[in-house]
Parts: sequence; C-alpha cells; structure tokens
Amino acid sequence: MKVSERELISCGLQALSNIGSEQYFNLSRYQTLLKHEMNEFYDTDTHSTRLKNQSYRVLKRLEAMGKVIRVSEACANNAKYFLVENGGSQRTDNLEPKDDSFPISEERLYKEQLDQTKSELGKLVLAHKDLLQELPVHTSYLNEEISKLESQISILEYKAIIVSKLITNQLNVKN
Repeated sequence: MKVSERELISCGLQALSNIGSEQYFNLSRYQTLLKHEMNEFYDTDTHSTRLKNQSYRVLKRLEAMGKVIRVSEACANNAKYFLVENGGSQRTDNLEPKDDSFPISEERLYKEQLDQTKSELGKLVLAHKDLLQELPVHTSYLNEEISKLESQISILEYKAIIVSKLITNQLNVKN
C-alpha cells in the first residue's frame, strides 16, 4: 500500500513522540519506533528496505521542519539526532550530549560556522562581480577584492575538509 507524504510525516511525528524524555537518539532506535507506526500500512518485516528508506526520508523532513537536529556527520552509520523540545525550530548552541556515545558537537558547530562564513564571502564575491559590470572604472580594485575573497573562501574550504576528517576520525575511534 502506498503511503502518502502526509501519512509518512504523521507516523514520523508519532514515532518522535514515542521517544519519551530522551533528547538524543540514533537512527536504529528511530527506525524501531517508526516500524510500529508503519505496520498499519504494510508488513515492515518483509519490506525492511522500504522502511529504511522511509525512515531516512521522514527524518530529513523532520530536520527541515526543525523537529530534530542531526548531530553526526552526513556519512555516519547509525546517525545520531537531537530532539528539539516542543518541536521549536530554533537551534540550540549547546548540543553536547551527556555521555560519550555521541560525537562532540564543538567540531560540528565550528564546521557550520565555517560553512556560514563561506556562504557570506560567496555573496560578497557575487556583489563585487555585479559591481564590476556597473562600475567598470573601479575594475582593478574590485578584481583585487574578488581575488582576496576567493582566497579566503579556499582557506575556509580546506579548514572545513580538515574538520570533517577530524569528526570522522572521532566517530571511528568511538565505534
């Protein structure tokens, strides 16, 4: 039986409410809870791949809605999530878990800051390039600034790569 997007989100939210007082949970725990909700639509034991795919999809939707925050890297097996209280969409600055079973989020927050700064610098580059066309008299100055900004973006990209490797290494050490 086909499950509509609305039904899938509804089941996903119900599974979230069954987590209880836990704020941190992992993918396999969530799949177990979602399995009970999806049993009314299809046999989840025989369609385990379908359940996995739908759990990934619903978690992405819940993350976009601000109900959960992913605290582990994109390629991590059995990803870790943080349940936002009351489904609020505001991010919390302190995502550090109480135990060591989850990666320290300090590196993730730093990586997010790097990505945000890269994005802002990218917008500045675009603004400078727009001004190049509108104010050709200032071409040399604008080109110089574009070069500096692009250099800063490159350095931030390298830092982000290194921080990603640190996070991955940290995950591998803990597993």
